[in-house]
Amino acid sequence: MNTISRVFWSEYFWLPENVTWNDVAVHTKNYSALMGVWDCLYAALFVSVLRFSISSFFVHVGLSFGIKKPTSKTVNKIPILETIFLKTRYPEKERLKELSKILKMDERLIENWFKNKRNQSKYPVVVKFSESGWKFCFYTTMFCYGIYALHDKEYFYDIRRTLLGYPAFRMTREIYWYYMIELGYYVSEMGWIFYGVRRTDFRVLLLHHIATVGLMLFSYVTNQHRIGTTVLVVHDIADCWMESAKMFKYVKKHRVAEILFGIFMAIWVVTRLTYFPFWIIQTVLTTGYELYGLCPVYLIFVGLLSTLQLMHVFWFYLICQIALQVKTDSKRAKDCRSDSESSDESLEVERDCKSNISQSNCTTIISSTTKIVNHSMANGIPLHSKEICRNGIKQRHIPNNTGLYSQMNGK
Repeated sequence: MNTISRVFWSEYFWLPENVTWNDVAVHTKNYSALMGVWDCLYAALFVSVLRFSISSFFVHVGLSFGIKKPTSKTVNKIPILETIFLKTRYPEKERLKELSKILKMDERLIENWFKNKRNQSKYPVVVKFSESGWKFCFYTTMFCYGIYALHDKEYFYDIRRTLLGYPAFRMTREIYWYYMIELGYYVSEMGWIFYGVRRTDFRVLLLHHIATVGLMLFSYVTNQHRIGTTVLVVHDIADCWMESAKMFKYVKKHRVAEILFGIFMAIWVVTRLTYFPFWIIQTVLTTGYELYGLCPVYLIFVGLLSTLQLMHVFWFYLICQIALQVKTDSKRAKDCRSDSESSDESLEVERDCKSNISQSNCTTIISSTTKIVNHSMANGIPLHSKEICRNGIKQRHIPNNTGLYSQMNGK
């Protein structure tokens, strides 16, 4: 066991030349690595409870601002459509026409069936609003706390001082807890990301959380908290503006959302596309190399920072797409990472569809359904004609699957 410990904590891997663990311990004696692990786990638990409470509060806020009460559609099983859905969630126009002839159903009803089927795994707008509300509160609070913890530190104003004088970097109590709460947040997010609102950039976001946790752990263990806290502040300042813009978009305050989004975009360019690569990463590459050489942990730092920057560029591409949507039609602009449809949008499509289908068409569907039912029963496939006529849609309140939004069912 001692051999494994010595190999894992090898000074050759973790520290630059002429620096030992004893040198680091002198300045971090009150904050050991083991203590940090436990405090990080406690912080992750605390942040999760806080997320539950604040998200639940913002559910009520969203409903009070006019966001529609979420409903869920139970889409009945139509064997032919179910089979095609397994192959493609977005059938082409020609395929819809073929299905319309086979099932004797209006093409828009079939299109709506696919949309409702896709929306079974989507999240309603009020859930997205509540998640943005929670993130807005967290990022804003942590940014303000970060400014409080760093405002009197010289290295906050001169980025080179984040590296000069290592390892004699004293970790204060406010810096320690700033680290632990942020680390606890990203550790908890690595679990919540599988249960929260799923984005199209899910893998990129998960990689971002892993890289962030890796950077924080390496910088905490090696007492490089100066560069670590600077990176955290630079990131938090943009996120709070983004979440506030999304919240106003969800409550249809489009003009306010546009203004906040413009501020967010400007801050993103300044902090993540300018200051982060040309000041922070540049300093690590030049000053860091001069001071530490090519030790393994230095190369890992550079790799993780570069990974974050690549993701910043990728997300800026998505931001530009959103900006283009806002310029052309702000009311229909949406987060390019979001689900393609929402429950509220689907309800509007369904109402339009029903209003455009005449009673005679519905009668035709009923009469033609008999053949489909007989064919299905002959093949041992249960199918109900009444459900086909209604497009298989039943409205009901969303069940409390996650435990986060049980209040909505009682209203």
